Amino acid sequence: MNRAALELLGYAEEEIIGKAVGTIFQQEEQEEEDFFRGTGLARLVREGVARDVELTLLAKSGERIPVLFNGSVIREEHGRLAAVVGVPGMCGSASGRRRRCGNQRNVSNK
Repeated sequence: MNRAALELLGYAEEEIIGKAVGTIFQQEEQEEEDFFRGTGLARLVREGVARDVELTLLAKSGERIPVLFNGSVIREEHGRLAAVVGVPGMCGSASGRRRRCGNQRNVSNK
Protein backbone atom coordinates (compact mmCIF):
# COMPACT_ATOMS: atom_id res chain seq x y z
CA MET A 1 0.00 0.00 0.00
CA ASN A 2 1.37 3.41 -0.89
CA ARG A 3 2.00 6.27 1.56
CA ALA A 4 -0.95 8.38 0.32
CA ALA A 5 -3.38 5.50 0.92
CA LEU A 6 -1.94 4.91 4.39
CA GLU A 7 -2.40 8.58 5.26
CA LEU A 8 -5.93 8.67 3.84
CA LEU A 9 -6.93 5.62 5.88
CA GLY A 10 -5.01 6.58 9.02
CA TYR A 11 -2.87 3.45 9.22
CA ALA A 12 0.85 3.06 9.80
CA GLU A 13 2.55 0.69 7.37
CA GLU A 14 3.28 -1.87 10.11
CA GLU A 15 -0.42 -1.98 11.04
CA ILE A 16 -1.47 -3.08 7.56
CA ILE A 17 1.34 -5.34 6.27
CA GLY A 18 0.34 -8.99 6.47
CA LYS A 19 -3.32 -8.22 7.21
CA ALA A 20 -6.21 -9.69 5.26
CA VAL A 21 -7.47 -7.48 2.42
CA GLY A 22 -10.80 -7.26 4.27
CA THR A 23 -9.09 -5.03 6.84
CA ILE A 24 -9.37 -2.09 4.46
CA PHE A 25 -11.72 -3.22 1.67
CA GLN A 26 -15.32 -3.82 2.59
CA GLN A 27 -18.54 -4.04 0.65
CA GLU A 28 -21.93 -2.72 1.56
CA GLU A 29 -24.20 -5.39 3.04
CA GLN A 30 -26.77 -5.04 0.26
CA GLU A 31 -24.23 -5.69 -2.49
CA GLU A 32 -24.57 -9.10 -4.05
CA GLU A 33 -21.00 -10.26 -4.01
CA ASP A 34 -18.07 -9.88 -1.66
CA PHE A 35 -15.34 -9.31 -4.24
CA PHE A 36 -12.36 -10.53 -2.23
CA ARG A 37 -14.06 -13.40 -0.38
CA GLY A 38 -16.49 -14.40 -3.10
CA THR A 39 -16.08 -15.18 -6.75
CA GLY A 40 -14.89 -11.72 -7.84
CA LEU A 41 -11.21 -12.30 -7.14
CA ALA A 42 -11.34 -15.71 -8.82
CA ARG A 43 -12.92 -14.09 -11.89
CA LEU A 44 -10.25 -11.38 -11.87
CA VAL A 45 -7.51 -14.03 -11.90
CA ARG A 46 -9.29 -16.09 -14.57
CA GLU A 47 -10.28 -13.19 -16.87
CA GLY A 48 -7.27 -10.97 -16.26
CA VAL A 49 -8.96 -7.69 -15.43
CA ALA A 50 -11.63 -6.13 -13.20
CA ARG A 51 -13.17 -2.76 -13.93
CA ASP A 52 -15.31 -0.43 -11.85
CA VAL A 53 -16.10 -2.81 -8.98
CA GLU A 54 -17.84 -0.85 -6.21
CA LEU A 55 -16.01 -1.31 -2.92
CA THR A 56 -15.64 0.62 0.30
CA LEU A 57 -12.32 1.46 1.95
CA LEU A 58 -12.53 1.27 5.72
CA ALA A 59 -10.37 3.86 7.50
CA LYS A 60 -8.88 3.11 10.89
CA SER A 61 -11.31 5.67 12.32
CA GLY A 62 -14.24 3.64 10.96
CA GLU A 63 -14.99 6.09 8.15
CA ARG A 64 -16.24 4.35 5.01
CA ILE A 65 -14.85 5.71 1.72
CA PRO A 66 -16.57 4.53 -1.49
CA VAL A 67 -14.26 3.64 -4.38
CA LEU A 68 -14.33 1.99 -7.77
CA PHE A 69 -11.73 -0.79 -7.85
CA ASN A 70 -9.85 -1.66 -11.03
CA GLY A 71 -7.47 -4.59 -11.08
CA SER A 72 -5.19 -6.48 -13.44
CA VAL A 73 -3.33 -9.75 -13.33
CA ILE A 74 0.38 -9.98 -14.06
CA ARG A 75 1.55 -13.33 -15.35
CA GLU A 76 5.00 -14.81 -15.77
CA GLU A 77 6.31 -15.89 -19.17
CA HIS A 78 4.58 -19.30 -19.04
CA GLY A 79 1.26 -17.95 -17.78
CA ARG A 80 1.80 -18.56 -14.08
CA LEU A 81 0.22 -15.90 -11.83
CA ALA A 82 2.88 -13.46 -10.63
CA ALA A 83 0.75 -10.73 -9.02
CA VAL A 84 -2.60 -9.02 -8.85
CA VAL A 85 -2.42 -5.23 -9.01
CA GLY A 86 -5.39 -3.18 -7.89
CA VAL A 87 -6.14 0.52 -7.90
CA PRO A 88 -9.10 2.03 -6.07
CA GLY A 89 -10.43 5.27 -7.56
CA MET A 90 -12.26 7.78 -5.40
CA CYS A 91 -16.00 8.24 -5.82
CA GLY A 92 -16.70 11.04 -3.38
CA SER A 93 -19.03 11.03 -0.40
CA ALA A 94 -21.12 8.04 0.61
CA SER A 95 -24.31 10.02 0.04
CA GLY A 96 -23.41 10.52 -3.61
CA ARG A 97 -21.96 7.06 -4.15
CA ARG A 98 -24.65 5.58 -6.37
CA ARG A 99 -24.95 8.74 -8.44
CA ARG A 100 -21.19 9.28 -8.91
CA CYS A 101 -20.03 5.68 -9.16
CA GLY A 102 -23.06 4.07 -10.70
CA ASN A 103 -24.12 0.61 -9.72
CA GLN A 104 -21.46 -1.36 -11.54
CA ARG A 105 -19.99 -4.70 -10.58
CA ASN A 106 -18.21 -5.52 -13.81
CA VAL A 107 -15.35 -7.98 -14.20
CA SER A 108 -14.27 -8.46 -17.79
CA ASN A 109 -11.27 -8.83 -20.02
CA LYS A 110 -12.19 -5.97 -22.38
